[in-house]
Amino acid sequence: MHPNITVGDYSYYDDEDDIHNFEKNVLYHYEFLGDKLIIGKFCQIACGAKFLMNGMFHIPNAFSTYPFMIFSDEFKTKYPTGAKPPFKGDIVIGNDVWIGSDATFMPGV
Repeated sequence: MHPNITVGDYSYYDDEDDIHNFEKNVLYHYEFLGDKLIIGKFCQIACGAKFLMNGMFHIPNAFSTYPFMIFSDEFKTKYPTGAKPPFKGDIVIGNDVWIGSDATFMPGV
């Protein structure tokens, strides 16, 4: 499992295709951003639930909104000082939460 994903005891994911492939639902989760998905204990997550992480954002105050930094370290030095994508925070799901089919969670929730 991704090092920035924490799942509490007895929480489970239900998917008729593959219950062991939960991470396919955690999108735009780039390790270098450091954001976390934290799921509490006794949670039930239905298939199709999506967790959109901070990597989905683009840099609005740079020369381009194209995410060059994801594809090459070479571009990191070419961005203006302070140019970085918005960071809305981690996604934190409490204990004993039932997440229905096709629910979507955004960063900072």
